[in-house]
Amino acid sequence: MSNTVPVSTKLSPEGVIAELRTVRSQIDEMSPLSQDQRALLKERLRNHPPPVAIIASQAYTIGSQLAKDPAKAVLLPHVEEVKRLKGFARRKKAAPAPAPPPKA
Repeated sequence: MSNTVPVSTKLSPEGVIAELRTVRSQIDEMSPLSQDQRALLKERLRNHPPPVAIIASQAYTIGSQLAKDPAKAVLLPHVEEVKRLKGFARRKKAAPAPAPPPKA
């Protein structure tokens, strides 16, 4: 087995279009989503946090559990910093100061 990397060739705009048409011909026909299907999809996406947020939440949970062990006390400052930042992110933004009335 060789470890050679395939050489990429640059395509002209016409070549790109030809490749896209080839790929498109290999995909089964799909009908567009109905209004109800789109609304359901948007609702589902709105209720799910992005994958990075899930991973970060899991890492924070694991870190805070590990930090309880005195042998892993080095993690405590990191966990406390994340906890502080999470609290900061949850704060409501201050209302902007009202604009002064225009001078006559």
